[in-house]
Amino acid sequence: YSDIQLATPGSASAGSAAQSVVLKLSDFADDSMAAQVNLISAVKLAAAQGAFAELSGTEAVHECLYALFNQQLKTIVSKDGTPRQYANVAVGSYSKPCLVSTQFRCAVHLPVTELPSAPAAFLNRFEKYILASSDVLAARLTRLPAGVAHAMWAARRTVATFVE
Repeated sequence: YSDIQLATPGSASAGSAAQSVVLKLSDFADDSMAAQVNLISAVKLAAAQGAFAELSGTEAVHECLYALFNQQLKTIVSKDGTPRQYANVAVGSYSKPCLVSTQFRCAVHLPVTELPSAPAAFLNRFEKYILASSDVLAARLTRLPAGVAHAMWAARRTVATFVE
């Protein structure tokens, strides 16, 4: 995974150096429709602003974002002559066009345990990467001074030995 630059909130690789957002829904049965509507609104805002959005635990709203995930975009020329792209985003039974910046990027996090039950049609909409916690740690440690990174790897090995 050394050739993959992990997109983290605030990183330049996150699609937009200025903005990135991590959006999550809880897996509680009582998670309200209001929480889902707020999440969809946050995705719409990220799309309009050209931000990077990471979605985690958001299976309940994936159907609402179908056109966005499939990049089914309509180009409409604004009054000033600028072409703008829109995707239909559904909230409940209503579907409205949502502005989508060409800089918008979206990542959907699925635990490995959920991959066998994930619909193939959904998975085919995205590039797929399997990342372990050690991959994320390695990406983060490359930004630290060598001595600190070495100490962190040594601590990780010690903890792994203790756990085994």
